[in-house]
Amino acid sequence: MTSPENQSNPEEEGSSLPALLAGIAIVGVAAYLIFGSDGTDVGGNQADNPEVAAQKAGALGGPGRKRGVEDREVDDAEAAERKPRRNPALGAIPSEMAPPRQPEPIPEFKSTAEEIAFWEKRLNGAKMQLENRETFVARSQRRIDKAESADERNRAETTHKQVVSNRDEVKAKVEALEKKLAELRGE
Repeated sequence: MTSPENQSNPEEEGSSLPALLAGIAIVGVAAYLIFGSDGTDVGGNQADNPEVAAQKAGALGGPGRKRGVEDREVDDAEAAERKPRRNPALGAIPSEMAPPRQPEPIPEFKSTAEEIAFWEKRLNGAKMQLENRETFVARSQRRIDKAESADERNRAETTHKQVVSNRDEVKAKVEALEKKLAELRGE
């Protein structure tokens, strides 16, 4: 069934001896390169040659060369803090709050009708703000009423004071705009 040509001969396959010898040779060359000679003559008297002595002293960490692991210098804990550097391409450092919105500049009016229309538009915006502020005052009053602890009540009252102050500012603004419009209309 089997022909003699298909059978392999164990002697032809080879043994692991050449691979083992090659591995030992590679390890030997690497060891020689790492731990090998420093290029001096084996038979020569090295103690008499000052160049060889200086090379050997330098290779072994002689004078002027530190060996081993040493502590690094550490910044003094009491030293003044350095200001962090910032990439100028990123722009200005953002603050915690957005800058206030700039008011629309007051234009030059050609007629009294244009001026009245302009101030009416401002008055309508201020009235919408006042309406919102009234809603906020009502909400903050409900928070005071629903407060369960004294601490919550104190925080709600503090917030309520600020909300009422904001409402009063907008109310004064509305009254000033209404007065200005009454003057323009001749009332």
